Amino acid sequence: KLDRKLRNFGIFHPSTEGNVDEVVLDNGTVLLGISTHGAKPGVMRLKDYRTYHGAPLLLSDPERSRFDHKFFLGTADVSTADLFFTVESRDSISVRMKAHTTDPDKWIAITYRLDSIGYFFNSELELHGLKEEVDPGSLTFTWELEGFNNEKYLPAERQKSTVFYKYNHSDRDYLSETSDATEDLNGQVNWVAFKQDFFTAAVISDKGFASSGGRVSIAESQDSTHNKKYTAKLGFDADRDAVVKLPLRFYLGPNHYNTLRRTGIEQFDRIIDLGWGIFGWMNRWLVIPIFNFLGRFNLSYGIIILVLTIAIKVLLLPLTYRNQRSSARMRALKPEMDAVNEKYKDGDALKKQQAVMELYRKAGVNPAAGCWPML
Repeated sequence: KLDRKLRNFGIFHPSTEGNVDEVVLDNGTVLLGISTHGAKPGVMRLKDYRTYHGAPLLLSDPERSRFDHKFFLGTADVSTADLFFTVESRDSISVRMKAHTTDPDKWIAITYRLDSIGYFFNSELELHGLKEEVDPGSLTFTWELEGFNNEKYLPAERQKSTVFYKYNHSDRDYLSETSDATEDLNGQVNWVAFKQDFFTAAVISDKGFASSGGRVSIAESQDSTHNKKYTAKLGFDADRDAVVKLPLRFYLGPNHYNTLRRTGIEQFDRIIDLGWGIFGWMNRWLVIPIFNFLGRFNLSYGIIILVLTIAIKVLLLPLTYRNQRSSARMRALKPEMDAVNEKYKDGDALKKQQAVMELYRKAGVNPAAGCWPML
């Protein structure tokens, strides 16, 4: 048994046994449950929200999640998910855990810290004294979760759920929302987001992840209690050193436009699809500000939508008036138009067209004047 542990875990074999405990971090908005087995977050709960059925809102099924760092140790392929960690220090919003080796000067530590307020938490993997044993450039981070069915209608929830990601110096991209998909990441990625219908779990790297070896995937769950399975495999650009620290930042929160925009993360607000071209512009600068302003008065969504509709109608009133005025002039010209049509019904089509245009000119009517502004 010891030989097998030495073969599979090398100097980390002392950390293959231990006690399973859960450390709970809570900043009043986000609650994280961190297991000492693997030093991984299991429970990820948003305390300000509940599901359609009134249950606590969890962003993933703790029994179907994966969160680990994997590295080569000689011929062994070691994952932090298989190691038992001991708690070095903790308070209400942070914890530091350590996995020991046969050498007291060589160890791995993972630290988690929730922001004092808001939807973010930080993690940091520290490789201490492992310069000769571990190449940080070969280390991979894998995050996999399966979201619960939190909304009333599961098919609609699935149609709005997928994986978003953003390459450095490029627009954000995403996988299919309607079918299973996998994408190899060929370039440096800044962030990956597991977007569910109304909530998102995302990982962000300020330095960017490795430009090769990454992969993201989405797959529909095969039961009625989960929506989809989200997976991201990401690497790091780091050199060997006596102490190597690999920080990550995570967002666990709602798909609320202003909340995402205020994070300061480039194109993070584009997790929300506001529509193409002018429709996106209208939603961003007109609909959302009015909606948020009216929402301050604790009105029902029905009333807000009614007031919003009236407000947009008022803003479009000058264009509507111009359209109606043009239509009225065209109706007034109908007798004269009928006379022109009668005069040239068996005549030259070109002369008929010239007569119509002359009639429009004298009356000051442009047939397209009412159409283009409304379009």
